[in-house]
Amino acid sequence: MAGWFNQYQWLNACTGLEVHILPDQSYSVRAVQVSARKGQLDITSKEIFDGSIPAIIKKLPVELPVAITLTGKGVLTRQASGTGGDHIHHLFPNLDPANFCIQQFVTGDQVYVSLVRREVAEAITTQLRQAGLMVLSLSLGVFPVAHVLKQFNSYGAEIDFDGHRIISTDKETWESYRYEPGVTAEYPLKIDREVLDDRLIIAYATAFQLVLYNYLVPVVTQDPAMLKVLDEFREGKKFRFRFAATVVVFFVILLVNFIVFSTYHTRNTELAGRVTLGSDNESLVRRLAGEMRSKERLLHDLGWNGGTSYAFICDQVGQTVARGITLTELSINPVSKTFIGGVQAGETEIGRVRIVGSATGIEPVNEWIYLLKQKSWVKEVSLLQYAPSADDPEEKQFSLSLSY
Repeated sequence: MAGWFNQYQWLNACTGLEVHILPDQSYSVRAVQVSARKGQLDITSKEIFDGSIPAIIKKLPVELPVAITLTGKGVLTRQASGTGGDHIHHLFPNLDPANFCIQQFVTGDQVYVSLVRREVAEAITTQLRQAGLMVLSLSLGVFPVAHVLKQFNSYGAEIDFDGHRIISTDKETWESYRYEPGVTAEYPLKIDREVLDDRLIIAYATAFQLVLYNYLVPVVTQDPAMLKVLDEFREGKKFRFRFAATVVVFFVILLVNFIVFSTYHTRNTELAGRVTLGSDNESLVRRLAGEMRSKERLLHDLGWNGGTSYAFICDQVGQTVARGITLTELSINPVSKTFIGGVQAGETEIGRVRIVGSATGIEPVNEWIYLLKQKSWVKEVSLLQYAPSADDPEEKQFSLSLSY
């Protein structure tokens, strides 16, 4: 769910540009457009343009956000060992960070520091923005390809393309990197079935890390102005998405409320009609209810037990009599004796069986109670009395109450 939410708050397509600065101050611009749909990243366009920036800009699409990587003349890269410490001042002691765009790429125990003069980078990004392109990130050198090396059909630890030679372990940790003009791949490089020109790999990696910005750590310069543009763009996308989502949710709530109201209004109308019809039969219902209560009282007075056969009860009780027990009385739905004003009265105990007998000890009685409780028709068995017999002290008199 969170991944789906992030997807619609960010880009689903962008353009990656590698702006390669040639020695004669002209440019070779490599452009790759990618789109992310349903968990899949596709290359939708790939072009290579040569010439001046103003001439190249006219050929670039302006409808998609852009990520730029600068390579070639003016881009300087140095390598240092160890991931701690201030590598920038160690490698460039007299450097004034205010005058440069700086990027650090950490891989294993190696750090690659790349930089370019700020006026060089701003001259390019300013021209692109003035032409209507939305530039969101700036990278330097080959290092954005760290995120895409695993996608290529390279074999072994070394991969060569467009003058770049990278030696890595498992295509993750870089052991070394150097730039050798003229070095190219020995065989066509492919992503799945897509064959990619050597010169387009950095542009593809640049677009890849922008469109998946929320899922990886991009290799970009930490230029405050560029980061501010990116943050403002991200917040704008979030706001627009959440605003649209809020409007949709509000509309859905209104629609649901309308449907629920209409449904209940219809049902209320139907119920009102039924109530009107039912009121005409109210006296009939009261009369029938009175007759039912009268018949129930009559059944109770007659001792009706719901249709359970007395023979069945006697048979079931007789089957469970434990050894050592003598049954002397079995009363089904017994009549309890009470005296009201000196006159004897009685009330039938519907659903009860009174059992009286004698036993040689408590163990047979407990065993019998246990056996009776195993019957599915028996609800409860309780021991009402257990005492020595008046005639024979060795025998015990007991009485049980069984409800069914």
